[in-house]
Amino acid sequence: MTPLCKPTLRKLVLFRFMRNSLFQAWKEPTPSPGWSIDAAPRARLWLVYAAFATPILLIALRLIWLQLLIPDRFMAAWTKTTETSESIPATDGRILSSDGQVLAFDQPRYSIHVHYRWLEEPVNSDWLKARARDRLTRSERKDAGKVAATQALILEERDALWQSLAQVTRHSLDQLALKRQSIQRKVEAMSHSVNARRLARATTAATYRSDEPLLTRFWKELSTAPDRSSSRPIVLREELETHAILDDVDLDQIATIEAMPSRFPGVEIRSTSERIYPLGDLAPHVIGLRSPVKDTEIARRKERYPGGDPLALEVGDRYGESGIERAYDSQLRGVRGLRRVVRDHAGEIIEQSVVRPPRNGTDV
Repeated sequence: MTPLCKPTLRKLVLFRFMRNSLFQAWKEPTPSPGWSIDAAPRARLWLVYAAFATPILLIALRLIWLQLLIPDRFMAAWTKTTETSESIPATDGRILSSDGQVLAFDQPRYSIHVHYRWLEEPVNSDWLKARARDRLTRSERKDAGKVAATQALILEERDALWQSLAQVTRHSLDQLALKRQSIQRKVEAMSHSVNARRLARATTAATYRSDEPLLTRFWKELSTAPDRSSSRPIVLREELETHAILDDVDLDQIATIEAMPSRFPGVEIRSTSERIYPLGDLAPHVIGLRSPVKDTEIARRKERYPGGDPLALEVGDRYGESGIERAYDSQLRGVRGLRRVVRDHAGEIIEQSVVRPPRNGTDV
């Protein structure tokens, strides 16, 4: 075996050393001639800036859209009005003797109704805030001081309302307070019953869901729309309506209230009539009798006149049952009118107009 010369041995050792090294300089890959992000630091800064600015810009655009383009959608609940039709009662004609003596006539009766929120004590905070916001502009609503001042003004108007009612109707504040408390107890009892049943149903449903297998509950959470019902108490219709405070009010008192509506906010005057026979038992078989219309009679007339009852009979109207009252019922009977009433979201009247005036009956 021929011994290796020193130069050859030196090259072999160097070769084996280089193979075992961590870095082989002669095998380093040459960089590609294309573009590299490391070669453009300014571009990297712009990319980072865009990554932060894009979501912020989207949020800003969303806020602008909510504030300027679609505010009406969110204010719809406060600006929404409901339009209903209410009947206007009419009086029936009189029955007169040949010498002009009145044998039968309708005596009008007036009652004072007040909106529930104006008689509720203590005042409903949501209603008070909504009423204050209705009186302020959009910019003024952001001023907590102006909102508080407007709420205080509304509370003063509530106190002045009951002071004025007591003065005009010649009733004491204690008498009116007892009537208000009676109405509020009834409405609160109804509200408590309704909301208690609602809470019981929700508790029962939650118990059923907790007893279900985990896989079933997981699937229902994925496949069933979430329950978006509000946890706030249900507002009853009675909380958005007027309630009778005083009955059989004198006509001069009614005229005073209707002449100064600004002093009586939330007050509504309603009228009915009562058939009076001033001579009592004189010839009842001849004069006859007018009786309230029964539900069965109204249902029968609805079937007979599917397009609408020409007499517009409602529960509480009267019809001739015997004697002259029956024989001349078509002449004596008054025809109800129709009133268009517009209410705000709180149920208070903001506009009303007469669509069809009532037509009183003619005398016989």
